[in-house]
Amino acid sequence: MRCGFRYLLSATLLFMPALLLSCNEQGSHKAADAAIGQGYAFLAKQQKQDGSFRSSMYPILGSGHSLTAVICHCFTLGTKHQVSQHAGVLERALGFLATEADQNGRLGLTEDGVDYPNYARAFYLLALTRAKPAGWRERAERQLAQLRATQLVEALDWQASDPQYGGFGLGEAALKKPLGAGYLNISVTAWVVHAMKASGHPSGAAVFDKASVFIERCQNFGMKSAAAGDGGFFFTTFPPFQQSKAGLQLRHEAKEIPTLSYGSTTADGIRGLLACGADVGSPRLRAARLWIEKNFDVRKVPGFPKKRVFAPGEEALRLYYLASLAQAMRDIEQQGAQFKGKASNWRKSIQDRLLSLQASDGSWRGHVGMKEDDPLVATPLALLALLATRH
Repeated sequence: MRCGFRYLLSATLLFMPALLLSCNEQGSHKAADAAIGQGYAFLAKQQKQDGSFRSSMYPILGSGHSLTAVICHCFTLGTKHQVSQHAGVLERALGFLATEADQNGRLGLTEDGVDYPNYARAFYLLALTRAKPAGWRERAERQLAQLRATQLVEALDWQASDPQYGGFGLGEAALKKPLGAGYLNISVTAWVVHAMKASGHPSGAAVFDKASVFIERCQNFGMKSAAAGDGGFFFTTFPPFQQSKAGLQLRHEAKEIPTLSYGSTTADGIRGLLACGADVGSPRLRAARLWIEKNFDVRKVPGFPKKRVFAPGEEALRLYYLASLAQAMRDIEQQGAQFKGKASNWRKSIQDRLLSLQASDGSWRGHVGMKEDDPLVATPLALLALLATRH
């Protein structure tokens, strides 16, 4: 009897850490769900009569195209109860985007200017794919056509030898070589291919193969220098002075000047490669996963040195970073790989960080520099991050 009691006690003590972790995780998830609900409630109050969401802080976001698209996407990602609770908000927002898109499906282009067309198209496509309103397939096909038309490929005189080849820019026009080459980046490209994949675009389509060329060129991989081959990603391939927001690592004695990897672009690179069909066990994705494990941080965007050259403050990217990071880590795990070390409890870490930043009205507000000081920009980014930790 005593032996049985000792065995039972030993077994209980052995599994106690796991039980406590499970309870802690459950509590964190409940808090995250509550925060998501508060974020939805805040956004619902900001909707205009025509169904749009428009920034009062930044004129470029005043048309409502890109903001409404990303917020639509957010409202499709909640629980069944949350989606049902805000069904009217989503319906009105989708109606606004349907009205604003011209006969060819173009968004982000108005008489008053440009409002991040390819972001607007990608997020609208994601929202259509999940919400499936009446006539959604036809609308989705128009968005796909618009996105395909802006990829820098042979149809626009770009060749595989060009550093810009395969990427996507802001999408204000179909940019023939060499015009507009400086506007493409890994962020836009990752969201576009992510939306295309989610919409059911054939995985073997050339658009993914060509996009992966650009994405791979944004990775520090397979180089002799350790700093230039760390597995992380940077912002763009061209022009050189815009390659990395973290700057360049200047070494007078080195023949090459490494373009610094940083957190948000590495998360974008992971999402982009997975969307293009890369295997989670491939050398490139393993290297990127190791970069995340080594540099995992939820309080700041890792990769920015204290002293940097021609680089903005990382503070301005923190909410975008968490949004992309959470989705990249979720996507990696859904493919069967796991994160180790300080990144192993990434869901709770991201949740705790975002819960500490949420305002009493349910919104989030980031730092100035990349428009994250606008709660209509910051709140959807925070929600995307939290939703990725939950679903």
